[in-house]
Amino acid sequence: MIGSLFKHYEVIERIGAGGMGVVYRAHDRKLERDVALKVLASDTLRSEEARRQFRREALALSRLNHPNIAVVHDFDTVDDVDFIIMELIEGHTLHERMRQGPMAVAEIVQIAEQMLDGLAAAHERGIIHRDIKPANLRFTKDGRLKLIDFGLAKRTVMPYDETAPNSEHLDESMAGTLAYMAPEQLRTGELDARSDIYSCGSVIYEMATGRQPFYYPHTVRMITAILEEEPQRPALARGEVGGWLEAVIVKAMAKKPAQRYQTALEMKSAFQGAEAHERSAMRSRTSSRSQTVRRSAKPKRARSIVVLPLENLSRDPEQDYFADGLTESLITDVSKIPELKVISRTTSMRYKDSRKTLPEIARELDVDVVLTGSVVRSQERMRIHVQLIDAASDQHLWAESYERPFEDVFMIQAEVASAIAAQLEIKLTPTQKGRLAVARPVNAAAHEAYLRGRQCWNRRTKDDFKRAIGYFQEAIENDPAHVLAYAGLADCYVLLGAGEYCILPPKMAMPRAKAAAKKALEIDSNSAEALAALGSVQFRFEWNSAAAERTFREALKLNPSYATARYYFAVHLLTSGRFEEALEEINRAVELDPLAAIYNAMVSYVLYNATRYEEAELHLRACLEVEPNFAVSHFIHTCILVELGRFEEAVTAMERAIELAGPMPHWRGSLAVAHALAGRTEKAREILAQLELDAKTQYVQPVTFALIYNALGEGDKACEQLEAAYEDRDGWLIYARVTPLFANLRTSERFQKLIARMQDSGFSATSLLSRSQLLPHS
Repeated sequence: MIGSLFKHYEVIERIGAGGMGVVYRAHDRKLERDVALKVLASDTLRSEEARRQFRREALALSRLNHPNIAVVHDFDTVDDVDFIIMELIEGHTLHERMRQGPMAVAEIVQIAEQMLDGLAAAHERGIIHRDIKPANLRFTKDGRLKLIDFGLAKRTVMPYDETAPNSEHLDESMAGTLAYMAPEQLRTGELDARSDIYSCGSVIYEMATGRQPFYYPHTVRMITAILEEEPQRPALARGEVGGWLEAVIVKAMAKKPAQRYQTALEMKSAFQGAEAHERSAMRSRTSSRSQTVRRSAKPKRARSIVVLPLENLSRDPEQDYFADGLTESLITDVSKIPELKVISRTTSMRYKDSRKTLPEIARELDVDVVLTGSVVRSQERMRIHVQLIDAASDQHLWAESYERPFEDVFMIQAEVASAIAAQLEIKLTPTQKGRLAVARPVNAAAHEAYLRGRQCWNRRTKDDFKRAIGYFQEAIENDPAHVLAYAGLADCYVLLGAGEYCILPPKMAMPRAKAAAKKALEIDSNSAEALAALGSVQFRFEWNSAAAERTFREALKLNPSYATARYYFAVHLLTSGRFEEALEEINRAVELDPLAAIYNAMVSYVLYNATRYEEAELHLRACLEVEPNFAVSHFIHTCILVELGRFEEAVTAMERAIELAGPMPHWRGSLAVAHALAGRTEKAREILAQLELDAKTQYVQPVTFALIYNALGEGDKACEQLEAAYEDRDGWLIYARVTPLFANLRTSERFQKLIARMQDSGFSATSLLSRSQLLPHS
């Protein structure tokens, strides 16, 4: 494009991108001035809808003549390429200004009033901006604020770097940037001027506190927060913010449009109505407050941390498992520090070899501090270097190097965790200090086998489970007191016998899981990992809900940052019909491990079982935008689509799940259910017949047959299979009381007796209330 001519406008340089357009500096040869030239991005150039929207933006802007709105000079087409000529605003964006930290109240007022003035002018002409955010608010050289990018909203998920090549996109019907979207934009896509008011409130919140009202790196978690949660009070996020300013922000961000300011001028009047002496006092503090923020070397008290993957400085790629395993072990030890939220391994490992800066990573994960480092292993010795960095200032808080025998690895991890607690001024009780202390050295061969086992377990395939079991057993043979190896063995058997995989019959897998967890707890009664595995056995296999809840709560008391325990506990709460509590727990798991697809998908599954189908699909679609090849998401999507009556789509979704994960029996049964409900009973019976043959040579859950028979309208046969599932202690049976797939059976006396037998077997008695009683629809 550089050097190209668009009529008499010569392209000089690219200066940015916004919405679907790319912006260049161009020179107007007629009037001898520089202007901004905006053209459609190459990927949308051939879209007629995009071109129509582009023309609408030009028309909308041309009708607005206001000092706080960018001026349009021209619109035309050259060689079938549409372009807009706008005034060139040489200054910086509000987004760039906010990188310096929270703003003084006087500066916030000045910016907010200009923003609202510009919006009021647009709203008077019936134009809704739809994408108010810091990147679309630009300052001229003399400090005047200008609104840009009217009516051409970028559908970006991540709010900060909109021009990044890996930007993620929401559905085309959702105009706006997720972090600043009003709830109604997500629910229905229908919006009016009050949606812009909400976005203004979000921007002002960020100016005041230095952080967005809702920010999570994963779309699903962000949507949940916007739809269902209240942001942290601005005054709690930053003590200087309070009184009238907090009230303005809270009202602007009300979930219901009717409870917000109804016009931009009404909101502006709230600023103008502030006490004059308070405004004057705020202005007098503007300069000193900004300097204080920039000069401060001492970070705010940290409440969250991410341990980034240790760099393997050995030249041997085979040692990657050691660096990764050491990272995981450090995360485990740091998680023992009370009052400190620790990002889980799955998310942390996504940043391995990342080119992002530490402040960028910290901002994405919403953490206060970052632990990073490197490791070199040479035969029986190792050298580890770690450093603790304040996320806001990018300043080093502490660093240390260790060069010791490999057998001292546990001691090093404990020392690092204790040093972090000291640096962050977190006081440890004697008991907590004892949990971080390690009395004995590690057996090198045992720990190496354990690290390899965890590497296999994290891949979660049938063959990798087998390999992981072999490594964990090898670790135990070398060190019979290796508590983590026993916990790893328990985790393997829990998943092998669980409903999601069910590779082994539950009566074979679950007792092995319990035995391994119990052995781990004999060695270390404070092992959160072993307790989480034990709790899963208690409610999935033993149907002892009360015991499982006690076990999960004990695990989370020992390690509140253990996301796996929160996931297991959320499933337990879901199957007990406690949907609100389940949502709370699974959302906490997402906070701890925001890039773990399974936790995000489980949010949708909780909503699905609560019969909140539209919400569940919205979350699920967002999951698939981020992780399109995660089979479990397609499986859950199938369940949701069935309840929405979209059976053809359900079949397609289930076929995709099987394509990604392989033809597991239970998933093939779910495909048969979708076919049956779509009216293809012959296809459903064909799958049923094949599963009956397979059951002669491999384990097929009776619940799988029950689901198919029920979809075919054969309720008695379905109940027969559910009774067989009871005899097998099938872990999936815990869903029977809540799954919409069995809603038609709940009035059956036979079904009710089955549930009663489960309760008598240990499952706590939770009355079979309707789901609408247990959790109201949103």
